[in-house]
Amino acid sequence: MLEEIESEHYLPEQWNHLRVRVEEKQILCFVNGHQVIESKDHQLSSGRVGLAKFRNTRPEFSGFEVGQRLSAPQISQEAKLALESLEVSMTNFEASGADQLEGLGTSGALSSRELIRRARLLEQQADQLRQLASDALRAETIASIRSLKELPADEQLLQGAFLIAKLDNPDLDIPSYLDQVQSMVMEIRAGLDDSASPVDTRRALHQYLFEENGFHGSRFDYYHAANSHLNRVMDDREGLPITLAVLYLELGRRLGLKLEGIGLPGHFVVGHQLGDDTTQLIDVFDRGKLLGQRDVRELVRAHTARNLRDSDLTPSDDAAILTRMLNNLVGIAGRNNDGESMLRYCDALVAIHPQQSQTRLMRAQVRAMTGRSTLAMQDLERLQQDPLSQADRERVDRLYHQLLDR
Repeated sequence: MLEEIESEHYLPEQWNHLRVRVEEKQILCFVNGHQVIESKDHQLSSGRVGLAKFRNTRPEFSGFEVGQRLSAPQISQEAKLALESLEVSMTNFEASGADQLEGLGTSGALSSRELIRRARLLEQQADQLRQLASDALRAETIASIRSLKELPADEQLLQGAFLIAKLDNPDLDIPSYLDQVQSMVMEIRAGLDDSASPVDTRRALHQYLFEENGFHGSRFDYYHAANSHLNRVMDDREGLPITLAVLYLELGRRLGLKLEGIGLPGHFVVGHQLGDDTTQLIDVFDRGKLLGQRDVRELVRAHTARNLRDSDLTPSDDAAILTRMLNNLVGIAGRNNDGESMLRYCDALVAIHPQQSQTRLMRAQVRAMTGRSTLAMQDLERLQQDPLSQADRERVDRLYHQLLDR
């Protein structure tokens, strides 16, 4: 323990970047890029480097690194300029002396009322800054979702599913989960003969997922957002039909199986294309149950009270699967009246479908609802240039004029 000090650069209840640099004659300690300790203690200049836990604390950390030359995070020039435009003047509001306090006291009730008004304005500014901090934190994730189409085709779905989870879990270490998926593939492949047929491989996949590792559909807390997060599905071994299907698809495809996701009304299944031009449907939610035509008809009827249509069996491409995952999350957030979460998912939907008017209109409405009027206006001005239905045109114009009048 070198020193115990207070620092304005430390952010309680937030992730903080801590750095220790051991030099020949000193030890320098940094918090969020700012030097806070300079120690001349020579007893600690040799030995091993690691993590230590004191007493009964329960520390949380990520991204621990040791090296001769570690680069510290640097804020970009663009971010510096943006932050300068948002600079908040730091004022000490304590009374400068008895004279000032007595002056306020000459109109005590009115002075108090005015000070409370100013306090509320500052609280509103603080709320806006917290909103902006949240938006800035997810901006990189949204940019990555927007760039998914630039990845190799066989990486887009898995990366996209983890990026969706990262919207709610900014500290998610995606590379470690990608490595975990590859390790799962290797474990399954280790038990296969070179002559294994597609059906043999599918059985091995089912044995590994459902028998050995207990993956199953979530039936008791179905609408919990974690069931839509692929990392949580891998950790907890339960989830929604579509999230379990994404894991199944990614494992199976890496094992050489010809698989496709099929979004039935109200349910999601996997299709295994066999060599005889037939497709075996699989309900991953029901521990890999093989579905016949009767089973599929009953699934559709249970969710829609109508008969199965040929269009229900159309395979979903990766963008459609990611969209359905996001729409599930939008529905969960809507039921919980969670506007901030809805906005995260709407941002991602617009990133996937930048030309889709309905998605942009939904985001404009959520932006307006959460107090982001300027951003909402930008969406509405874009929509005014799009061909819209009469009903959507009226919605856009009505919201636009409501924001203008504020």
